[in-house]
Amino acid sequence: MRRCRRCNSPPGYTLRGRGRPLTAQVTAAIIVGVAILIVQAVPAYAEAACKDTTPAFLSMPRGTLRLVDDAGAVHEVSARVAATARQRAGGFQHLCPQIIDNQLLVFVFPRAAAVRFHMRNVYAPLDIAFVDADGRLVDIQRMEPGRRLYASPAPVRFALESRAGFFAAHGISAVSGRLIVDSVPASSRD
Repeated sequence: MRRCRRCNSPPGYTLRGRGRPLTAQVTAAIIVGVAILIVQAVPAYAEAACKDTTPAFLSMPRGTLRLVDDAGAVHEVSARVAATARQRAGGFQHLCPQIIDNQLLVFVFPRAAAVRFHMRNVYAPLDIAFVDADGRLVDIQRMEPGRRLYASPAPVRFALESRAGFFAAHGISAVSGRLIVDSVPASSRD
């Protein structure tokens, strides 16, 4: 058996000569192991880093919205209203999942526009309903935490974020669901 001339180690333990393939495999295994540890640590870190509230979230007034489901029934729901640029930028970011589970958030835009949302620093999956100026639900999308962007398919005046599954649980779809626009606090619609 040949040994390394420099360190006298058996084949497979050096980066020289015949040992290169085994060393590359060991290095790859170490990299994969570290990556798995990092991925597993992210949810724990997210839970530790989340907050019960943020300044942007505290500044959002509460309001009662009326949503019409596919059968025509009206549901009154409490929601935070994000009407300023600072409030819209903050959204549900950095909030703990249990806070998000119990809140709805309506984003009010100054005029109808095509908008995009991200889920960076959001620690729970959400549903988002894009709503036009007349209150028609243009689309409902499921958003997962991460860097992906979620775009409205058409210009919208409102976006309503909720915990994942909220709209389906209330029988609200983009086919015939509606937001009664008059229920959005008037000061935020101006």
